[in-house]
Amino acid sequence: MDIETFTVELPGQLLTGAYVLGAWPREIIEVEVPFQPPTTLALDIFEISDKRRILVCTELACNQGRSITNSWPDLADHLFKLLGGQETQLVFIEHYCAVSYRDREVPSTYDLVDLRWISGHASLLGWTRLSSKG
Repeated sequence: MDIETFTVELPGQLLTGAYVLGAWPREIIEVEVPFQPPTTLALDIFEISDKRRILVCTELACNQGRSITNSWPDLADHLFKLLGGQETQLVFIEHYCAVSYRDREVPSTYDLVDLRWISGHASLLGWTRLSSKG
């Protein structure tokens, strides 16, 4: 599957009572993490009617650094600095799909990343599986 053409489908429970206003163009970004090669991922950002931004971080098979799963909270800190705003307006989603693996078809999974923000830095609390499609 081509990195540029895979589809991100926001799980319905993220949009209860709200709707997508628009989406930013997908970017492939590298995030510096301590003592490792940079983490490379696909980033999709959705602007939501209730003023939130949903950031979908997709693991890529070409990633030579830490997996996105092992890059939190450094990844959240980087994206917060990149986008600005308030921590409470950012919703982080971890996404795995066919582009996440070499030569393997798997169902897409979406996990809500549960973070606590203390003095402008993220602390990872855990994940909540939102859906699996495929």
